[in-house]
Amino acid sequence: MDLESSGRVAVVTGASKGIGLAIVRTLAEEGATVVAASRTPHPDPRSATCGPGRAAPPR
Repeated sequence: MDLESSGRVAVVTGASKGIGLAIVRTLAEEGATVVAASRTPHPDPRSATCGPGRAAPPR
């Protein structure tokens, strides 16, 4: 999938599970820098970081 997000910054809310977490992973795989926000922490904060992009885990 080519979302043309390489080099861009994305802020994703609801990022600890479900659709929000999937969006974080997809954007990071596409090369975006992702800021992940959530009311509840993810059990494994490293799970959001994958691919060539960077993701700040939910806190």
